[in-house]
Amino acid sequence: MKAYSAAGILMKLFLIKLGRRIPLYCEWEITSTCNMKCPFCSTSRSPGSHEKDLDTEDALNTVRQLAEMGTRIIHFSGGEPTLRKDLQEIAAHATECGMIVSMTTNGSASEAQMSRLLDIDLIRVSIDGTEIFHDEHRQTPGAYAKAINILKYLKSKGKHPQITTVYTEDSRYETLAELAETARDIGVNITLNVQGRNVNMGKSDEDGEQINKLHSEFFRKYLDVLTTLKKKFGKVITDSEPIPTIIKYGGLNIFGCRAMDIAVTIKSDGAVSLPCNGLGIISEKGVLKDIYYSDKAYEIRKMQGKYPICKGCYIKCMCSASAMLKFSGLYGIINSYIKNILK
Repeated sequence: MKAYSAAGILMKLFLIKLGRRIPLYCEWEITSTCNMKCPFCSTSRSPGSHEKDLDTEDALNTVRQLAEMGTRIIHFSGGEPTLRKDLQEIAAHATECGMIVSMTTNGSASEAQMSRLLDIDLIRVSIDGTEIFHDEHRQTPGAYAKAINILKYLKSKGKHPQITTVYTEDSRYETLAELAETARDIGVNITLNVQGRNVNMGKSDEDGEQINKLHSEFFRKYLDVLTTLKKKFGKVITDSEPIPTIIKYGGLNIFGCRAMDIAVTIKSDGAVSLPCNGLGIISEKGVLKDIYYSDKAYEIRKMQGKYPICKGCYIKCMCSASAMLKFSGLYGIINSYIKNILK
């Protein structure tokens, strides 16, 4: 990690703790297109549809606006980010603007495509389990083999990619253990995330409470599996904090949602989504600073984590962003992700 990025992040965290609002972290759904059908995906996309994606010029302008507002960590998701032919240019510009750049990909890109993205600081490759499970889960034959090949390619180029896995109702310890063995053989780590209830799954207080009751056993199993995997595979399973702690609290709303203070979400068409990527009370396109610091945004900020459908929220990116403002959460994030950049 670049020294000036680290110093800038710590300074901005200090200012945010003093009451400033700075979008230190940006979650950017860089494209609306995907070539797989993951059942846990929080967005519904139409393959082959690019009409809503920002063009290159507007995307680069968005990067500059984020930098001026204080963004120092940016994560490209989607859709499938590598389907954007200009991703290298956008990512490089973010680096030039002093940002730590990360990306989550399904591993479907060719080695030639990935070779143009080697300057991205942290690349996460999403794999759900063993080959049969993964390909069936994603409804994409050959997806597992491509993802494993990309991991090996990245390793051969001196990168330190991670496998990111989403624990769902269909996940099994045996399948995840086999994936962990594969990860150990390749020399990469796994971060095991959980498909938790978030604002996309309930529209009222009653919905949220009912879903939480239904998921209590699911979350218990997730924590048990995570603990068992860590005991068996050690550092291959990275510390996936702050999610386990937030689950034990009962949701980000109880842990303390700070999405409006430290993060901003950009949708594929350039719209700013506030207070978070799941709950778009504000979803507007325009000058980012004007939207982020608008009177309406400040009114919404008073209610962050307090809306009825916020109960039991586990949106990973917003959990991580909020946790950065607590020492234990920041340590967990550094232990899980940043150390891979420092290697």
